[in-house]
Amino acid sequence: MRVLPLLALLLALPAQADTLRIGSKRFTESYILGEVLRRAVEGKGPVEHRPGLGNTGIVFAALKAGSIDVYLNTRGRSRRNPKVEGNPSIGDLNAALAPQRLGVAVRLGFNNTYALAMREERAQALAIRTLSDLQKIRA
Repeated sequence: MRVLPLLALLLALPAQADTLRIGSKRFTESYILGEVLRRAVEGKGPVEHRPGLGNTGIVFAALKAGSIDVYLNTRGRSRRNPKVEGNPSIGDLNAALAPQRLGVAVRLGFNNTYALAMREERAQALAIRTLSDLQKIRA
C-alpha cells in the first residue's frame, strides 16, 4: 500500500468562534505551515495560531472538541478511519470524517516527500544516480 503524503487542510464544520483558531503539531514543518496559514488569512478577520499542541491524536482531538478550527495534515495521517483504505481521495476522507462533523478543505498543492541532495560532481565521481546506489558506498 502506497500513501501519498499530500498536505491537506482539516477543519471543523462549522467554525465555533469568531476567531479562526489554527492548530499545529509539535514539529518544525507543522509550526511553519500553521504560521503560513495564519499569515495568509491575517487581515481577513481575527486569527490565532496555537503551535505545538502535540501529535496527530492530540491535534485531532482538539479539532473534534472545538478548541481549534483548522490544522494542516498529510493525507496519509488523516486516514484514522478503518473505512478509508489504500490511497484515499479528499472525497473519501470527507465521507469518512462527515459523521464527526469534520472535513478536508483543500489540497495545498505540494507534498512532504523526503529527498536526498548531493553535489553533482560528487554524485558523478561516486556513480550515484539513485538512493539504492548509496548502498555501494562505505564510510
